[in-house]
Amino acid sequence: MTTVRQDHAVTRHGFLVGTPFCGSTVFGQALGAHTSMSYLGEVDRAVRFGPSVWAENPDPSCHYCELNDQSCPLWTEERLQTARSLPHGKLMPYFAEELGGAAVVDGSKHPHWLRAVLADQPADPEATVVFLTARSPFAFCDSYRFRTGCGIWEAANVWRDVYYDSQRMLNRARLPHMIVRYEDFALNPEPVLRSACGLLGVDYEPQMRFFQGQPGHDIGGNYSARAVARDAAGEFSTEEFRGRLPGGLAPFMEAAESYWGKPFGGWVDDKWQRNMTEDDIEFVLQTPGLVDVANLLGYELGSEVLAWSRREAAEPAEAPEA
Repeated sequence: MTTVRQDHAVTRHGFLVGTPFCGSTVFGQALGAHTSMSYLGEVDRAVRFGPSVWAENPDPSCHYCELNDQSCPLWTEERLQTARSLPHGKLMPYFAEELGGAAVVDGSKHPHWLRAVLADQPADPEATVVFLTARSPFAFCDSYRFRTGCGIWEAANVWRDVYYDSQRMLNRARLPHMIVRYEDFALNPEPVLRSACGLLGVDYEPQMRFFQGQPGHDIGGNYSARAVARDAAGEFSTEEFRGRLPGGLAPFMEAAESYWGKPFGGWVDDKWQRNMTEDDIEFVLQTPGLVDVANLLGYELGSEVLAWSRREAAEPAEAPEA
């Protein structure tokens, strides 16, 4: 959403924190579908924060506008230039003044970015909310290995370190926060969004569940989140969407194509069960401290391993999927 909204005396600052591939993009876009909130996307990359910049894509764009071949009304060149000139701690107040409403939400994810923001300008606990967006360590390790080529043990260490660090930082800063497990959100979005709205001090709006079909001007994120028909009357075409992707990206989207064109919700994130071996499972479970961190986030890894074991016993061996 891009309309200036002055219907709230105080515009809250929301931050998403978590690993890559944790579902933060779709959760942020659902928040942005609220009539009184603006989801900005990856502010850290937009302002060229060194540790967050991707060498192959140093200046990410609004995917909605890029895919629809139009100029972005939120991330204008003037706004980008202004944002890049501001100290990290002044960015959210700037966007709050520009856009108004109940909240502006930063989807940067990386704990090192929020730490830099807090170091520059300590947050007001009355006006700041953090959503710790998480995904099962098994699902994360499977995705991270596929995207980076690293070992399962390396991915498991990344997962543990990010969530341990994030919880420590949030507790020390005394910031109100909510854990958003992707598995819960993807299966049944409404209860998660209702809780998030409660933390943000607004009423839940039913259209939040249908964020995919609405314009959204968040920067960065996953292109697959925009895999919907271009107009309300049209039908989704996999071939047409694949052709709209920037050059060279289509192969990286293949793993998500089974979700393209489908309404969000009712999804079970169990693809990792087909890809991970017994050794992979063991590497994750034997990562020092990982099970403890998972417990704090509400994951029951024993139940996930049992589901994997039952699937292994019931199905013939298959080649791993990307």
